[in-house]
Amino acid sequence: MKKSLTVLTVVLFLGSGVSAFAGATALSQLPAVDKAEGLFPAPVIKAETVRLDFRINQMSKSGFSLGDYSQAIQVNGYKDFDGDFRFSGTVDQKSFFGSLTRNSMSQDFTYEMGATKLLLKRYAIHYEVTGFAAGANGVLVPVDMLIRGGIRGQHYEVSEEGLCMTSSKDSITGSVSAAAGNKQLVASLAAIMASLQLDEVLGVVEVAGNYPNPFRQGNGTTLTYTLLQPAASVRITIYDAYGKVLQELDGNIAKGENRVFWDGQSNYNDDFVGRKILIWQLEIYFSGTTEKVIKQFTMNAR
Repeated sequence: MKKSLTVLTVVLFLGSGVSAFAGATALSQLPAVDKAEGLFPAPVIKAETVRLDFRINQMSKSGFSLGDYSQAIQVNGYKDFDGDFRFSGTVDQKSFFGSLTRNSMSQDFTYEMGATKLLLKRYAIHYEVTGFAAGANGVLVPVDMLIRGGIRGQHYEVSEEGLCMTSSKDSITGSVSAAAGNKQLVASLAAIMASLQLDEVLGVVEVAGNYPNPFRQGNGTTLTYTLLQPAASVRITIYDAYGKVLQELDGNIAKGENRVFWDGQSNYNDDFVGRKILIWQLEIYFSGTTEKVIKQFTMNAR
């Protein structure tokens, strides 16, 4: 899925045996999903494909606004004090409200919008999305798909039978076939992908810090970070404010909270004169991929 920052247009791709009658191509006029075999039926020759083009009109660290106006879809989202998302918007001039919330007993997220309820399970380089989406005529359609690629750089995609969406920095674009046309699901996926883009709300490292902070060089400090899944390896590098490497440490790789003690000594036996701001970096590798996740944090020495 892609995010975008402009008003969109619908491009219709018609097979050779289909007349170019634009009115018959709107998502609202596509076959009802209860007449299809599941959300994504077996591959068949698609007579019609409607192009989706969501433009992001506003994006900040606390919210976003996006819409595919030619498809009569508008979504607004904001992040609350708990880091969860709340949504409002319209689909075919019908208002909806929804949420993307963190499950307190796990690292999963639940998306709800009316009768649509989806569970997002987070893995190293994808999110598994399962549940049910409200389809045409109130029919609930099973959903089982992947949102791929997001954890390492604000780029996400969904590619399933009949549905393709890709997100970039400021847009969500793609297409939906006649057999899989479901505006409610498309609006939900656009909202989820915009949320993923926003401030890495579903990141790999949930919390990180150090204590005491500030700390005295001779006493050292304990670096803490919480991994949302086990890692293959973790490397910790500590820099001064000018980018000079002071120390490198092996980190713990277990899912959950991890602690690594640093004695405050550098490779060069430097003394920290007065209060200084230091940077510590997590470099995380996961099994099955050569991609790495890098996160940086600050701490104070005195």
